[in-house]
This record gives sequence, structure tokens and C-alpha cells, in this order.
Amino acid sequence: MDLERSKRKLEGDLKLAQESIMDLENDKQQVDEKIKKKEFETTQLLSKVEDEQSLGAQLQKKIKELQVQYRI
Repeated sequence: MDLERSKRKLEGDLKLAQESIMDLENDKQQVDEKIKKKEFETTQLLSKVEDEQSLGAQLQKKIKELQVQYRI
């Protein structure tokens, strides 16, 4: 009788542990997806910053050329 009760308790504990593991795996997958999304967004922003810096450098060069041309 005690063995059967212990067996049922252990089976219940095992089921709860398995459900917890599944929940944690789902949470991990969601976090991994968020990380990938943020990494992509970061890459896009870095690319935009580089483009803006390049444009800024081009504009600075044009300004200097115009200053030389008009002797400002």
C-alpha cells in the first residue's frame, strides 16, 4: 500500500518536473528568438550609422572643396 502511494507520488513529481522542463525549453526558445531579433536590429542600426558617417565625411569633403573654390 505504501509502495503504491509512493509510486503515485513519484510519478506525479516526475510529471510536474517534465512540465517544468517543457516550460523552460519554451521560454528559452522565446528568449533565443528575441536575441536573434535584437541582433538583427543592432546590425541594421550599425549599418545605418556607418552610412550616416560616410555621408557626413562626403559632405565635409564637399564643404572643404567649396571653401577652397570660393576661398572662404
